[in-house]
Amino acid sequence: DVEITFQSREDLDLRVWDLASHSWVSAAQVPNLFYSGDDSSPPFFEEVLRIEGELHTDLVVLAQNNGNTRADALITYSWGEDKSCIDGRDAAPRGCVVAQQGAAAKALDDLSGWLVGAFDSAAEVYRAFGANRSSGPDSRARGLGPLDWHCLWNAWPTHDGSRTSWEETFFLVDVNQDRLIDEAELGHTYLTSEVSDVLVSLFD
Repeated sequence: DVEITFQSREDLDLRVWDLASHSWVSAAQVPNLFYSGDDSSPPFFEEVLRIEGELHTDLVVLAQNNGNTRADALITYSWGEDKSCIDGRDAAPRGCVVAQQGAAAKALDDLSGWLVGAFDSAAEVYRAFGANRSSGPDSRARGLGPLDWHCLWNAWPTHDGSRTSWEETFFLVDVNQDRLIDEAELGHTYLTSEVSDVLVSLFD
């Protein structure tokens, strides 16, 4: 199950494109697709798209700007459990790739080394990237959301050289899987390289 919400100060419409038939589709054409329609609650326009169960075609969700000026939108999304992952199958679900946890752990070790050199403490890192506030109005009180972590990842000068993605590293750092990285979780990452150095020195 997937739910996507668009919220903007401008009049935006959600549009759904079927890649197989090369045509726009409506909720009436797809039994498990539900669409809220235009919900105008000043000062925002909000539209919600919900998909229940499995789709048998690939869909693309787009936002259409009906105004004459540039429009910024806040997009939030959530999803339910993927049964193919729960069943323990080796193959990744369609549209996904198998996570490379070893590569992600190595990237976090390297990222930690940069963080220690660039920031005096984990708290300083938290303040710097928590200020983006790109992941929701209440994330400041609870932790760094995915987009905040993405900003941190992009700030790391050598992130392009890692063999993993910011999404995979976010998953490892977010130990309790609440989709927010709190100060304790960020602190563990900050110290990762120093712990690795100690271990290397012990067994060298």
